Amino acid sequence: MSRVSYLEQSMSNQSYHGGDEDAGETPNPLPMDQRSGVGASTNGDSGVNNRPPSEKSSRSVQNQSYAKSQQSDANSHVSPASEARSEFLGPTQEKDTQTPEDKALAEEDLQRYLNPNADNRCAADPERRNLLASVLMLAKQTPAAEPRSWELDKASISTMNFYDSSMYPSPEFLYLMLSYSTNSDSSRYFLDMNVNGSLLGFEKMAQALLEGTVHGRERVHYIVCVNCTAYMFLAAIDSNEQNSLRKELSKIARRKFRENINAAVHHLDTYPRQDPLLMQALLSAAMVMQDTGYMRRCWELNSAACRVGALLTGSWIAERAKTAPADEIFEIRLNLMKCYVFDRALASNANQPASLVEVDIDTSVLDTSKQSHAMMSIMVEIGKAHDVIIRETRALGATGNIDQVDTATIRAQGERVMDIIQRAKEFRSQAPASESRFLISEWAGIDFVCSSTLTSIGRLSAIEDRSGHQSCLNHARDSLSALKTMLEIATPPTPYRTKCISSIAWLVPLFTLRPLFLLFRSLVATSDALDLRLIQDIAQGLRPFSETHHSILTVERLCQSLISQYSNFATKVIYSRNNQHTQHPPDDDPVQSFDNLVFAQPPVQKISPNVIGPRKQHLIEYQNDFYGIMQPEYYNHDSNFETLNWQSGFDWLNLYPVDQ
Repeated sequence: MSRVSYLEQSMSNQSYHGGDEDAGETPNPLPMDQRSGVGASTNGDSGVNNRPPSEKSSRSVQNQSYAKSQQSDANSHVSPASEARSEFLGPTQEKDTQTPEDKALAEEDLQRYLNPNADNRCAADPERRNLLASVLMLAKQTPAAEPRSWELDKASISTMNFYDSSMYPSPEFLYLMLSYSTNSDSSRYFLDMNVNGSLLGFEKMAQALLEGTVHGRERVHYIVCVNCTAYMFLAAIDSNEQNSLRKELSKIARRKFRENINAAVHHLDTYPRQDPLLMQALLSAAMVMQDTGYMRRCWELNSAACRVGALLTGSWIAERAKTAPADEIFEIRLNLMKCYVFDRALASNANQPASLVEVDIDTSVLDTSKQSHAMMSIMVEIGKAHDVIIRETRALGATGNIDQVDTATIRAQGERVMDIIQRAKEFRSQAPASESRFLISEWAGIDFVCSSTLTSIGRLSAIEDRSGHQSCLNHARDSLSALKTMLEIATPPTPYRTKCISSIAWLVPLFTLRPLFLLFRSLVATSDALDLRLIQDIAQGLRPFSETHHSILTVERLCQSLISQYSNFATKVIYSRNNQHTQHPPDDDPVQSFDNLVFAQPPVQKISPNVIGPRKQHLIEYQNDFYGIMQPEYYNHDSNFETLNWQSGFDWLNLYPVDQ
């Protein structure tokens, strides 16, 4: 049967009941007997066919027959031994994913970026030291901030009915998905990077859900994978951002898919076993959680996916390759790469527990003539650098002695990252990367990640001489300036805007904080106006996207708070200085501390002059344009400090739910 013929038949021969689709409410699922090993229910529900007759479609005959067989053989899908060792994520958010060692490493890492150097003004000035101490307290809270808006209560989760048709996309939606032609390079790239399975595999899963032929834990896996694919599909299609109705319908549909994913995730049995489908479901759910800023759940899911992936390597995949189609083996290897990259990025940049299991990564299967494969090969190489950073950081934490860190190995990773930058330059110099604005933004994201990684390497290698510190600071500026480029591309209403925002939401919470904290420490020490302006521009650039993506909101509010605290500090110092001048007017008083700090009055007309800066210009070429990567001789002052209404203190931590 052809790809769409089955769905055409489904829409013509079956009644479809999707339930209430209120945009702001979670659907109220009906009871389901979960004795097949997926979140086993103890509330005495009679079976999966516990639905009112009015809600049963014509295909429910198959479900009824399956329910009868379940009552005669409750353990037909999962053995008692397997049930006894099952592991479920559970519905609560109380679990802390960080061990005491992880927390200690996180605090040491923050101090590495925010503690004043012994030879600069911060160490000698109590006001500056107090400012950095307050920011350090603020920074410790940042990874813990996350949304609660689509957390389900225990009662609802324990009675989920995974046979209800509202738990997966409708036949009409699936028909449109399978018949949609991804003509644009950007859409094909986005789906390759964010969908963790083939279109044929998605079609088979969707058909099994519609027919009711898949049950137990496998059904939960299918629900997660199908909803995740539908969620990413809505971001991949090129749509008119100015069409308010289309935008609202997409928002409602994505919210519905997220609710289904979140409900099913609580019933995933995460016990490591040789199950490629389980790895796909865990990885897909982790990517959606990251997109929405649900970071704790993301860490748990991806770590579980890595543990499963570790069992799919070596002799297992060699034996599987003898009988399985080549496409299936390729998908497994590609998902292993994604798990590896995600795991190392989370652990090295957010100080969360990494699985650090040995995963069989084989990049030789990638065809780097495809943009998505070229990008994946680059990200795997970056992941290898992150792996070394993680292990050396943990070695430092275990001994507390900086001499135990292999600085030569750390610096070698810097050379590796510089080689990665050169490889990326070759990939993006060719079409379509040199022509598509979305792909230009994606490769700017590699500059952002690489410069952020070089910042981490510079700090960990413990080079405290002036040239080493300046090099590390330049990497931090380069990183934030590359992020600024991405934000500028994503801001206008374009057909690819949703895809750009999704990529930014993935990168911002992982790679922004270290460059941001290091640059802020330098700002406190030197009062450099360009550093202040760069932090301001990042905050202003993140603002339009923080309304829909919580992972961006957290960093945007952090930037606001940093600038607010620095503004209060600068105002206090300037007031104190002026007061001293009034009491003791000197004959000759050259400005020493705040000669670069200017709080100008808002201009009558908004202009964007090219301001001459004191430092060397660094340029990266994207197509025919040149974007200055910080310390620019030509730096665009596109906003004024006093026109912004920043939140002060720690108010930004009182986060409210944000619906996407």
